[in-house]
Amino acid sequence: MLLGWAVAEVVRNFLHFLVALRAQAGINDPHLVGIWLYNCLGVGLPLRFIGRFGHGPVNQWNEGNDLFVGPMLTHLDAPDPAAKQLADRFWNAFHFGGCPFFGADGTLAIPEN
Repeated sequence: MLLGWAVAEVVRNFLHFLVALRAQAGINDPHLVGIWLYNCLGVGLPLRFIGRFGHGPVNQWNEGNDLFVGPMLTHLDAPDPAAKQLADRFWNAFHFGGCPFFGADGTLAIPEN
């Protein structure tokens, strides 16, 4: 089972890393970013977590060996909203409406326990 909050945090942290790398290298071009989980048939994603335990519905990936959330074009001027959009697309792949760990403004809200 995937830890949804950890997936959301990794997506956000990667996009912030990419922003810093682009600034250091002087790159201004837009980028394509996506998510690919290799060999994940049967992996579950709970909608929410309470502490370390999944809570609410758990949906499993059963549409093939790999899960590929197609790339989206972003300029990364605002990495948090881009992370929310990418995470929402990942949750959509598991038939959820969106990632519950981002606020409306794109800020990450990880559960404390």
